[in-house]
Amino acid sequence: MPASKRPNKRAVLLRVGVSVVLLAAAAFVLARNWSVVHRSLELARGASIPWLVVSLLLVVVVYGLSAVCIGVLALHKLRLAETFLVELSTAFVNRLLPAALGSLGLVGYYLFKRKHTAAEATVVVSINNLVGITVHVTLLAGVLVFYPSVLHRFLDGRHFHLAWPVVSVLA
Repeated sequence: MPASKRPNKRAVLLRVGVSVVLLAAAAFVLARNWSVVHRSLELARGASIPWLVVSLLLVVVVYGLSAVCIGVLALHKLRLAETFLVELSTAFVNRLLPAALGSLGLVGYYLFKRKHTAAEATVVVSINNLVGITVHVTLLAGVLVFYPSVLHRFLDGRHFHLAWPVVSVLA
């Protein structure tokens, strides 16, 4: 391999270091929440297989639609399968980083590596998130139109002290 094509030792050490730190963070989060993980595994053992299959199919559909949305918004051609895997990996990154910051960074980095400038990647990620917010608000509005009792239960006395900030933001 020519010297110009070999990875820089410092870059390799940095990648390994970051990977070790992220792996340690994942292990720490898993260890601190082991009781939750154990309970989740117990519940999964008793899960209905047909509903589990339906939920897994819906997860694939959601991440597939997200990958299609990124592909449509992208300014340069992206491979759908690769974009789908990046979107699926954001589900795991978001467990370690707060408030979808991980998915924003990961998708932005992916776009940057696929010949988008930093500004173009930021615009694509931002528009994708605006589309996601719009879809969620539309679904929420649809639920409230067809099932108004949900809003009444949401705003009853026990939950209102938690609900008023959400309602304020939506208004």
